[in-house]
Amino acid sequence: MARAGLKGADNAESRRLAEETIKSNKRDKAKLIDWIEKYAEKENQKATTGSSPKQ
Repeated sequence: MARAGLKGADNAESRRLAEETIKSNKRDKAKLIDWIEKYAEKENQKATTGSSPKQ
């Protein structure tokens, strides 16, 4: 949605808010991907061995 807002931005404030939203979303997406990569391996091991990792 922010990308659509950026395309239709008719003033500097609208453009700035859309750009900030896009940057924030990219950072959040990267954090989520890092988290998934970190914990997916543990869950995959747990599923294949039938045991849970120590916490």
